[in-house]
Amino acid sequence: MIKKQPKFYLFIICFILVLPITIHADSIKKIWDFSIDDIFSTTSISTNFSPVLSGTKLVFGDLKGNVKTLDITNRKVEKIIKLPIAVERSIKFTSKSLKNYVVFSGKHLTNGKHYYCSIDVKNKKVKGVVAHNNDLISFGEFALFEKNNNFIIFNPKVGRGVYRQKTTFSILKPIYTQDYNRNVFQSNQNEVVDIKVPNFAASLIMSSKSNKKDVLEFNTVVTIENNIIADNIDSEILYFHRNNGLIGLLDVKKRKIIWEKKYFSSDTKIQGPYIAGKNLFYLVSYSGQSENKERLGKIIALKKESGLASWISEDLPFNNFGIVHFDKYIISSDLEGNILFLDIKNGEIKDKINVGKGISKPIISGRNVFVVTNSDIIMLESKRVRFRLKLLGRKIKKYFT
Repeated sequence: MIKKQPKFYLFIICFILVLPITIHADSIKKIWDFSIDDIFSTTSISTNFSPVLSGTKLVFGDLKGNVKTLDITNRKVEKIIKLPIAVERSIKFTSKSLKNYVVFSGKHLTNGKHYYCSIDVKNKKVKGVVAHNNDLISFGEFALFEKNNNFIIFNPKVGRGVYRQKTTFSILKPIYTQDYNRNVFQSNQNEVVDIKVPNFAASLIMSSKSNKKDVLEFNTVVTIENNIIADNIDSEILYFHRNNGLIGLLDVKKRKIIWEKKYFSSDTKIQGPYIAGKNLFYLVSYSGQSENKERLGKIIALKKESGLASWISEDLPFNNFGIVHFDKYIISSDLEGNILFLDIKNGEIKDKINVGKGISKPIISGRNVFVVTNSDIIMLESKRVRFRLKLLGRKIKKYFT
């Protein structure tokens, strides 16, 4: 405890200094903007792309395979490397050990096959390229994919598969969960399957002396009906939708549907639910486009207990992002190029800032939000005192636990 006292006092001093500065602040402010043309002057980035924040650098890739970074502190652009793929998406890993590694995916510039490419940003090197069409399931410092009933563990640090295990399962789709210590997928046989990764898995997988026999464990949580698509899961409930427009909750222990409601039709798509307290948040988007060539959708907030709507937003444009929760807001946008901050309790617009059209998935880092549009990168900051003190409190709690 004695060794921690100096840092504790530093936290207290910061707390005292931050309080008077932010006591009257209660809004979102634009800190800076930066033109994408100053990063990629002759090429373009994919409309599905959202950069990865690696330390103080946003890492971008374009459709010609060029990878560059933008330092968020001084807006310095640095060229990293040129890849053999047209960068379409990025994969986020939560492990601190991967802070200098980024994985991009996209089609090869010559043969058209889909690849995942791992990059060492700090040393400006390609670590490896893996051909695979479907999603990777990221966990800790690794990712997992399935091929011909083999589960392969991919290590971004070496850029290839480092472990292979034969199973009877095949992945239909990963299942989103807000339990970051859990990895779940829906199989082609409609099983909901937990992947258990032992605490010693990393050392066992990477050990040259280990025979690596059956490191991964699989637990079938529940088998669902053929027309059910799993969307989210927690310890007790599976959140699902059907192609006919129904969404619902399934008690996985009792194997019993809690409720089903209809909020969309066969010509719409849903993302979610994102769970916040007693509410569920869905994005219901239409298959067509508006006259402004934007894909439109509604955010629907439902009461978890009953499935009844708490609030429903107006038609709003969405490019490639679903439900993003920041502070006490759900982030959205409008046809005029404003980023909107909707009150999570009632859907009212509490703040809006004009950033331009074509907003991709916002990147959240502490009290900052980074937004990429058709033409710019924008950094926003929350000045709300309670939020900033909440973040400071989390840091103090994390340090002393």
